[in-house]
Amino acid sequence: MVVPIEPSTRWEAAKAFSKRVVDAMVQAEPAKYLATMTKQKRKGKLFLDYLRNGPGATAVCVFSTRARPKATVAVPLAWSELGAELRPDQFNVQNLEQRLAQLKRDPWDGFDAARGQLPSAG
Repeated sequence: MVVPIEPSTRWEAAKAFSKRVVDAMVQAEPAKYLATMTKQKRKGKLFLDYLRNGPGATAVCVFSTRARPKATVAVPLAWSELGAELRPDQFNVQNLEQRLAQLKRDPWDGFDAARGQLPSAG
């Protein structure tokens, strides 16, 4: 999950906000989400990593080829595409063109228009 925020936001504020969002999602649906980095605990759940919000933290950008077998590709998804049948190796350099051709619209259409300031922690 990616939230577009104004670039003037400080790292500490972005990380604190991300942690609050992740904690709320995990609390609301613990069978779907977790914030624990341990891979053994992730089976069947989406790992929500708020720790990518910090100076020097790295993240994979969309359409990046991953250093994995089959040359998997990180693709943007719509919420409606998430489900039990989705696999981490589902999209790769061999089938990416087919995936793009089948899309009726860009899953991130309107993404940048959602950019805004973070609410205060108040």
